[in-house]
Amino acid sequence: MGYIIFMVVIALLANLLAPHSPNEQFRQFLLMPPIWQEGGNLF
Repeated sequence: MGYIIFMVVIALLANLLAPHSPNEQFRQFLLMPPIWQEGGNLF
């Protein structure tokens, strides 16, 4: 019973726990090399 209550509380607080949309991603940075390699950039 405690598990069900826990899951309901998490579902009710989902907007506070993860305030950003899952569709809001910065995927253009996934294939960039690390900062210490040639072509890498901090931002």
